[in-house]
Amino acid sequence: MHIQLKNGKMMNLTCVNNIRQGFKSKNTVIIELINGMTILEGTYSSDAEAEAKVTELKSKMLK
Repeated sequence: MHIQLKNGKMMNLTCVNNIRQGFKSKNTVIIELINGMTILEGTYSSDAEAEAKVTELKSKMLK
């Protein structure tokens, strides 16, 4: 299964380990890959929007 990132690119979920909000900036969504690399998915205008995106992406991972 694939997800579409904020910049429009597609990412395969088989290589994703975790999706979380940033520690310093709660407005960012970070994707951690299985090899330890982190990718900035996007920066949102509020931390509530970023939390909603994390929840959406995690629900797609569980399918």
